Amino acid sequence: MATSSTLDLRLKQRAVIEFLTLEKATPIDIHRRMKIVYGETCVEVSTVRRRSKELAGTSPTETDLHDKARCGRPNTVNDIQHQERVDEIVQANRRIKCLHLRFWDQNLRRQGVLPRYPSLRSEVTQSCDR
Repeated sequence: MATSSTLDLRLKQRAVIEFLTLEKATPIDIHRRMKIVYGETCVEVSTVRRRSKELAGTSPTETDLHDKARCGRPNTVNDIQHQERVDEIVQANRRIKCLHLRFWDQNLRRQGVLPRYPSLRSEVTQSCDR
């Protein structure tokens, strides 16, 4: 997961790309100038090209530096409820395999907890290995 300083840096670089694109600078020139300032943390030239292409033909008031919200479930979970339920199942049957764990609880099977959440899968594996 990206930290807040990484997100701040990303927003700054997007602002630089937007500004220089509006000044009609080419993407490669923008990348060269950014590479001097940001060094190793500079975005790739392909990212500069993509952002420049998105910004082409738009006014500064129409653009937004922040990412658009996306729908869908997160890839990982820190849900205490699911972790506790998996612990209960493992305590009841310590020889259970991760593959069979989802058949013990309808809620885990319906939500696809094991294939979707690797953090739970690794905890179950560690608990089963004891």
